[in-house]
Amino acid sequence: MNAFLWKAFKYSLLILISFEKHYKIIGVTGLTNLMEICHLFQIRNLNFDEALNDLENLGLDIFIPDTLTMINAFKIQKTYRIDPYDSIVLASAIECNCDYIITRDKIFIKKGKELMDLLTPEEFLDKLKLSLG
Repeated sequence: MNAFLWKAFKYSLLILISFEKHYKIIGVTGLTNLMEICHLFQIRNLNFDEALNDLENLGLDIFIPDTLTMINAFKIQKTYRIDPYDSIVLASAIECNCDYIITRDKIFIKKGKELMDLLTPEEFLDKLKLSLG
């Protein structure tokens, strides 16, 4: 992820957080999701400090998967051949009773759609606008 992509990602999160505050949407991310973002910055030799600061200021609930969630993530990974990080995100979202997972990962969307609605930020905003009339 380069600096431009991080700014685009951050902007998408800020839009969603804005909706969260106005329309009683609860935003949740997982500890492993934050770890994956950190990892992407590390392998690209980018400074994670700005991104971490931005993430901390978004006000998202952070879900820390327990043993049962990790077992379910492993089952999802094995059954659907989903990336390990993504299987944890999916199992965590199921555990948290989330309605949607918002992601730009096209492979994750394709593989995870049998278990939950996975939407791009733009699809989520369109769905939200439709539901608000």
